[in-house]
Order: sequence, then C-alpha cells, then structure tokens
Amino acid sequence: MSYIRQWLYAWNKPEPLRQSSLLLMLSGAVGHGDSLLETLRAHERESAGDWREKVQLFVSLLESGHSLSVAMSLVENLLPAETISAVSVAERGGCLASVLLDEAGRIGRRCAREQAGLLAPEALLLWFGSCCVVIYSLLQFLAILIAPKFKDTFEGFGLELPGISQQMLTLLQIFSRTWYLTVMPGLGLFVGLTWVAWKTAQTKLMRGYVPWARLWPRYWTPGILRILGISIAAETPISEALDATIHELPEGRAATRVIELRDRVLAGTHLLQALRQVRLLSAREYAFLSSAETSGHTDWAMRHLATAIDQRRQRRFTRFLICLGPMITLGMGAIVLFVCVAWFAPLVKLIGDLS
Repeated sequence: MSYIRQWLYAWNKPEPLRQSSLLLMLSGAVGHGDSLLETLRAHERESAGDWREKVQLFVSLLESGHSLSVAMSLVENLLPAETISAVSVAERGGCLASVLLDEAGRIGRRCAREQAGLLAPEALLLWFGSCCVVIYSLLQFLAILIAPKFKDTFEGFGLELPGISQQMLTLLQIFSRTWYLTVMPGLGLFVGLTWVAWKTAQTKLMRGYVPWARLWPRYWTPGILRILGISIAAETPISEALDATIHELPEGRAATRVIELRDRVLAGTHLLQALRQVRLLSAREYAFLSSAETSGHTDWAMRHLATAIDQRRQRRFTRFLICLGPMITLGMGAIVLFVCVAWFAPLVKLIGDLS
C-alpha cells in the first residue's frame, strides 16, 4: 500500500498525506472567509498536477457560494466520503474547526498504520499472483523442454524411475499437452488480480473505503457512529446526519441499510433501537450505548465505540495478514520441494546403481 501511496504522491494525486494537510489548513482558517480563500489559493500555487486542479475547482466552488461540504462532495476524490459527511454535519452544528482537526488526525493515523511495515492485502494479492506466474512458467519450461529428455535418459539406462518422479512426469505431461488451454486464462487471472489490487488500493487511499464495502453494511458502522456522535454533540437533527451519510455512501447494501435506518428514525423509532434493528450494532455494543445514554454521554460513547471497533477490526485483520503471508510461502515452498525431490531422486538412484 505504501508504494501505491508514494506513486500517487509522486504523480500529484489525492492521497492521505495531502488530504490531512488540506484539512489542517481548513481547520485553521475556517470561520474567516477571506483568510480561508487566501490559504487555499496559496496551497493551490504550491501544488501541481491533478491535485492542483482539484484545489482550484474547490476554491472556485467556495467563491461561487457553495458550502464547504457541498464543494468537497462536488470535487471527485478530493477527500474521503466519511470526512465529507462529518463536515456536512459539523457545519450545521457550529463545530466545524474541531471536526476538521479530528478528521485530519484520523487520516494521518491511517497513513501511519499503512507505513508500519506489514504487507497490505493488495500487496499480498500481487505477490501471490506473481509467485503463481513464476511457478507456472517454470513447470511449463520443465514440461516442454526438460521432462522428455529426462525420461529418455533413464529409459536408455534401463532404470525404473522412483514413484515421486513418475508422479511429477505425469503432471508435467498434462502441463505440456494443455499449455495452450491454460496460458491465456492464467495470464487473464494475473492481470485481473493486478487490476483488482490496484483499484482496491486506490479507492481506499482516495475515498477511505474499499470497493466491496458497499456489500458489507457493518463496515460503515464506525463512520456512522462518529457522524451521529457529532450530530448529538452539536444538537442537530439525527435525520440530517443520516442524510449526509447516505449522500456519500456508494450504491449497494450498505446504502440501503442506512436508508432503512433513517426511515425507522423518522417513523419514531429510538435511534439506538433502530441501529440494533437494522443490524448495524451488536447486542454488546447496544448495551454499551444504552448505558452511556442513561448517564448522558451518548456522543462520547459513540465516538469511543467507533474507535474501538476500528481498532478491533485492525487487530483481527493484522493477525490474518500475519498468518496469510507464511501460508502462501509454505504453499509455494511445498510445490518447489516436490519438484526438487522428484527431480533429484532419480539422479541419486542412478549414481547408486551405477556405482
């Protein structure tokens, strides 16, 4: 992931470092119209490429009278979707500066986690695809050029091949007869994996979510809780906060679930009960928020729970990646070990028989 982020940075594309810097500048200048525009114009002059064009469009939208959140949403990939929703709610509640500062810190921490040294899933996917291509090419080379001569040599000496070598030669014969049927699908699979990894990493860096998140409503629970916490602290209508969230969500099951949540709230259902009914909260999370509501700290509890869910999800995902890397290595190593043993076992037998 860090390599893709560095590529985006080198080519002046939106990425977490630029996004957090823009939010920090906005947090310091918000509330002062002339100062805000001058700050953004100075940032525009210091920028280049695609990022400069986005900042220029952002400034033009602000000058034409659009609000900060509307201007952010109209400029494609300027900021993550969750940040735009939070800004939209904060504008109505008068806590814009603090929310901008919090979002800048959150994006900066996400960037720091990506540089922690652990391979991202996109990098693991590319690594796995590359290993498959290398091993496939090696097996095809052995099957077409080496295996027939290897078999003729031992048949010439009148020696019987070991069982593991016979199994290998059988597999290589299958490879040699079907190479024209597998090379194009294999190449297409590798190109497809590369494209999926690139699009996933790019969307995650620019928009703050992975493309398949639209199918997983629980993925958005931390962001929804943060936005609801801002709304409760600022005493703005919950329905407006949900509208701002829906506006930035990609189409899919997640957006449908949040629309259902909004409809339940508008129908008079209590917010926490509605969150539980649409399965955006677990039973334990619902009990925690209910307890916090009793003591009058719902906004703090929602922000705390959002951070806890993010951290718990990050820990589980880190453990999965830590296990996945060695598993891929062991699988590829087992294939190489099988080929090596099957290749050298007949040589050892030949030396022993001839001596």
